Amino acid sequence: MHREQVPVDLKMDRRRRMVTSCVYRGSPGRGGGRPLWPMPPASGDEARASFHRPGQPPRFAQTGRRLMSEASRIGLRRKTAQAEGGVEYTAKRQRLIRTAALVFREKGYTSATLSDVAAEFGTDRASLYYYVGSKEELFQECIQGILDDNLARGVGIVAGDLGSRQKLEQLVEVVMASYAANYPLMYVYIQEDMSQVTSQTTAWATRMVAQTKRMQQLFLDVLRDGVAEGSFREDLSVKVVGNSLFGMLNWTHRWFVPGKDLDVPELSKTVMSIFCDGFSKAPGNRNLSRDDQPRS
Repeated sequence: MHREQVPVDLKMDRRRRMVTSCVYRGSPGRGGGRPLWPMPPASGDEARASFHRPGQPPRFAQTGRRLMSEASRIGLRRKTAQAEGGVEYTAKRQRLIRTAALVFREKGYTSATLSDVAAEFGTDRASLYYYVGSKEELFQECIQGILDDNLARGVGIVAGDLGSRQKLEQLVEVVMASYAANYPLMYVYIQEDMSQVTSQTTAWATRMVAQTKRMQQLFLDVLRDGVAEGSFREDLSVKVVGNSLFGMLNWTHRWFVPGKDLDVPELSKTVMSIFCDGFSKAPGNRNLSRDDQPRS
C-alpha cells in the first residue's frame, strides 16, 4: 500500500503545534494563550479559572511560598535564640540532643526520624525546628559532645603521673568506652561521615577535624614519651605506629557490638596486648595471667 509522503515543513509545523498545545492553554497563535508550565494541561475557560486567575500565581505556588516563608521565620527565630544563648533555651536544646542520642542509639540513625525524636522528647515535630534545623544537625551535635568529652578525659590522662604504657591503655579504653556507650553513633560517624568531614568547610566540620587531630596528638605524645623513657621501641616511626593503633580502634566498627562479645575492659586489654606485645610468644613479651585472659 502506497503511503503518502508528508512534506518535512508540514511535519515540523505539526510538532510545533503539539509543543505549543502542551506549553500554552487557550488558542495558540491568537495571542490568547497563557503560559501553562508547571500547571497541568486544561481546556476551556472554566478549567482555566479553576487552576489559575489572571494576575495571581498558581495556588500550589502560593502554598509553597507560604511554607517557605514559615520555614524562614522559624529558622530566623532559631538562630536568634541560639545567638542569645538563654539559659532555658540552651538547657532545653541540650536535653533534646541527649534525647536524640538515645533515639539514634535505639533505632539507628538511618531508621530514626525527627518524629521519633519529638515523641520521645514529648513534643511535636514542628516544635523541634525551633531548636535544630534537621536530623543531620541533631546527629552532629551528638557527635560533637562525644568528641569533646573524650578529649577532656584524654587531656586529664596525659597530664597524670602514670607511665606511658598505662596512659596508652587508659586512652584506648576511653575511646572504646565512648564507642560502646554511644553505639552506634560513633560508628556511623566513622563509617559514613568521617571521610566527608575533612573536605567540608562548615564550622562544625572544622571543629570536628580539630578535635580529632588533638585526640590523635595525645596518642602520639604518649608514644613519643614511651620511646624516650625506653618503654617502646625507638626503631619504628611513631607516626606509623600511631596510625596503626588508630586503625585498630576505628576498624572495630566492622565487628564490635557492645554486650555481644567482649566487654570494653577485655577488648582494651586485648588491643593493648596485641599492639604492645605482639601475638607471638617471643621472649620478653608480657603474657596475660589466666585471670586477665579475655574470653575466646
